[in-house]
Parts: sequence; C-alpha cells; structure tokens
Amino acid sequence: MKARCRNEFGWGNYGPNLVTRFISAPKPITDLSISENCSKISWGSCGAADCTYDVKVLAPEPERYLAQGIQANSLLLEGNTCDNNYQFAIAASNKCGASEVCMPVLPPPKFTESCPT
Repeated sequence: MKARCRNEFGWGNYGPNLVTRFISAPKPITDLSISENCSKISWGSCGAADCTYDVKVLAPEPERYLAQGIQANSLLLEGNTCDNNYQFAIAASNKCGASEVCMPVLPPPKFTESCPT
C-alpha cells in the first residue's frame, strides 16, 4: 500500500510502500518457573512480539515490583531466595493492553536427609 497527500496546490507524489503488522494484546503467562538453585526465574512468551514483562514479588510482604519493562523472558535473582518463602509473579504488557498477573511460583523446597524414627 502507498499513500500520498493533497493540499491547496494539488496531490503530492506517492511515498514508499507502507508496511503494516498485526499487534495483539498479550496472553497471560502460564509457564513461569524458577531454577533449582533459585538464581533465575524464566517464563514463556506472551504471544505478541512487542511485549515487555513486569516481575512482582508477592511474598514475603510487602508486595513489590522486582523489575519492570523487561524485554527478555528471564531474570537473574540477587540474594538467596531459596532460604525464604518467596513468591514471584509475571505480567505482560504492550501497546494493546496488559495481561493478568500469572499464578505465583515458589522456589523449590530444600530436602534434607533424615531417617524415619
């Protein structure tokens, strides 16, 4: 498709071909996971190419954003989240809107060797 403008002096020349692309609203994140050593959280795509992601800490309170506007599908974590009851959640957003916050993910439990008594 090409476009051109008109004013009181008449029509101008056609411009270059216009390129359009479809942008959709983001889907909720469903595959959020945390690494075994609790150093990284990862999530799947929101389904649209222009999404950014907000990482929220739900627990321990207070709820807070850990990072906002991330373009990657993972985040390295600082500190030791394995020793606390951390819960993380992700939401995606783009020009068409924002997704719901995903279900929270918990760090994997630590197991210790013990014998039954």
